[in-house]
Amino acid sequence: MQLFAMPENIQEHFKPSTYIPFKTLLREKFKRFVPHHKDDKDYQQSSSRRSRMEKVFPEIGAAFIAGHVVGGTFGFMEGVIVTSNCSRLIRRTQIFNHALKRGKYASSSLGSMAMMYCTLGVLIQLFCSGKNDFWNCAAAGGTTGLLFRASAGMKKILSGGLFGLTFGSLHGLMSTYRH
Repeated sequence: MQLFAMPENIQEHFKPSTYIPFKTLLREKFKRFVPHHKDDKDYQQSSSRRSRMEKVFPEIGAAFIAGHVVGGTFGFMEGVIVTSNCSRLIRRTQIFNHALKRGKYASSSLGSMAMMYCTLGVLIQLFCSGKNDFWNCAAAGGTTGLLFRASAGMKKILSGGLFGLTFGSLHGLMSTYRH
């Protein structure tokens, strides 16, 4: 008796019913890790049924990351300008510090604004209208702008409210245009 005997008819092991092309294997493996794969029909059907509460988490995360990227970029440029007379080693460290410091503050500010906007949008939807439309986004944006600048004085409060109303309206237009 042989331990590793070759089968007499090697073609039996590669029948068309058990053979899966390599491309399909990769796609199936990829679909396990990425839940919103373009071929996934269940995701495409369920994305239109998701409530506003389920849609806020990617928005908050995207705002946090965008704030960090923009703030880090401005911090990098500021560090390059400020450290023009320093040695190479000190300059590298200071540029890194400026980029991280600006990125941290910008991501914190933008992330907290996005959190306030999304929370107010969900609360307005729950208690006032019951549906997600343009007016909910505009009201949530205006209220977020007013609350975010509440400690800066009346002029800043009104400018923050106008800024929030503008961006809330733009977000409302984009979300209603998508649907």
